[in-house]
Amino acid sequence: MTASSGARSAGLARLAACAIALALAACTGGEDVGTVPEAPDYPKADGPGEALQEGEARAATAIGDAIEIGLARRAEARREAGGFARRRPFIRDAHPKAHGCVKANFRVMRNLPGDLARGVFRPGQPYCAWVRFSNSNEDPDRSDAEADGRGMAIKLLGVEGETLLQEHRAAGTQDFIMLSHPVFFIDDARDYATVVREQNSEGGPSLLALFGAIGIRGTINAAAITGLKNRNPFEAEYWSMVPYQLGTGSAARAIKFKSQPCGYDALSDKARTFYREPEVPDDAAPNFLRRALRTSLEAGSPCMEFLVQVRAAGMEVEDAKTEWSPEEAPFRKVATLSFPAGQDFDTLEQNLACEDMAFTPWHALPEHKPLGALNRIRKVVYRRISEFRRKNNEAPRAEPPTHHLDQCRGGRWVSEGAGSYSGR
Repeated sequence: MTASSGARSAGLARLAACAIALALAACTGGEDVGTVPEAPDYPKADGPGEALQEGEARAATAIGDAIEIGLARRAEARREAGGFARRRPFIRDAHPKAHGCVKANFRVMRNLPGDLARGVFRPGQPYCAWVRFSNSNEDPDRSDAEADGRGMAIKLLGVEGETLLQEHRAAGTQDFIMLSHPVFFIDDARDYATVVREQNSEGGPSLLALFGAIGIRGTINAAAITGLKNRNPFEAEYWSMVPYQLGTGSAARAIKFKSQPCGYDALSDKARTFYREPEVPDDAAPNFLRRALRTSLEAGSPCMEFLVQVRAAGMEVEDAKTEWSPEEAPFRKVATLSFPAGQDFDTLEQNLACEDMAFTPWHALPEHKPLGALNRIRKVVYRRISEFRRKNNEAPRAEPPTHHLDQCRGGRWVSEGAGSYSGR
């Protein structure tokens, strides 16, 4: 992805700092997790291209421990703030600021090629979906005008088949989680534990420890991720960053997926800069991305595409820091998301329901099993933190979400106004 000059400058500065830190401190990263118990029900590394790392299940426990400590500390400040923050003081540890949860109609292509027709990708199949757009920074009050990673999480409803999470195996949901950059900044379990520990430490993170954990390539990736601007969540590209399975058994393949504005591939390079390097005024309102969603939905029905990329020879499943070449493995469209015009998503009920929704890549059919160390860690950490937040917020927990569920009929959303959310 093309970075702005500001992002490039930030990246060079961080890279220089990392080099100095590595030279002076010989940082090697790698949290010592030898005394930490293994996370229960840790997934096997039995998918295409997977290989279990040493200490993964213990690192997952250490990550969960650190996140809970950090969330509890932040909750005290949110209780004092009052209002919505007081009603939901325990926030997400990542992507806590939602621009909104909006309804979408997700329809698989009727002429989908047979090699892609697996799992939820049934030719012509429609699904109601919830889509949550967010900022990745841990500060939920940070202005949208600041450079940051942006998230897009899709939850399909009415999915046939049992999911991989046993407690929600009959929920009928399939989640796809994406970020506005094609790669991540870390792929080692113990280094990931170091990063999470530092991010949640009371005195603030140690740059030496962070640089030692993520290394030079990770620093470059982190600078690119956090250096992005956004003008409208509907007008951006989002990638899975990490791989997933397509199909089951010996025929299963590894894929990545992404979402982009409709017609994006047909644009000229010059036209794509409108989306990739948006001009955002420095004095933009703190929540202007929520306003952009509302304005777009008042003007019509925004449209986005969902695409998959099938791994080619030589592409690593466990390496989350390296992009799979789109030239060697082109993205192929599998579905369209259309967002019903006129929907009113910015209500107290819907914002509470949005805050209580749980998104995890393991809300998935076996045909879409998450792959790689980061996804294996996500299974136990996302489940643990979701339950931790629900209990401490005294919030209802339902999968699928009950909010407006009666308005999903035949795989499409119908008129609004029915039902209400019972969140306290």
